[in-house]
Amino acid sequence: MTHDEPALRAAYLVLRERAEDALAEVLARRLGQPADAIEVRVQAAAMSAVLRVATDDVAQAAVEGVTTETLERHREQMASAVNRVLRGLSQPR
Repeated sequence: MTHDEPALRAAYLVLRERAEDALAEVLARRLGQPADAIEVRVQAAAMSAVLRVATDDVAQAAVEGVTTETLERHREQMASAVNRVLRGLSQPR
């Protein structure tokens, strides 16, 4: 629905942006870097993208009728994506 309603989409994107800032704060503490460091902001953006895609997928599935299998598949896909992002982020620079 947020894709078809401009006001809802705008509110959703503002919330995603705020979530990205919160992710940057958490990552900064874990990495021992300032939250405004480019590396931290890029990592937060990557994590936010994973969450946005997962949220959009679950919302679409809800329109089609959510089953336990659908939710489990989404959970596994999201966990896999988060793991891939974290592995990539933990590589030495």
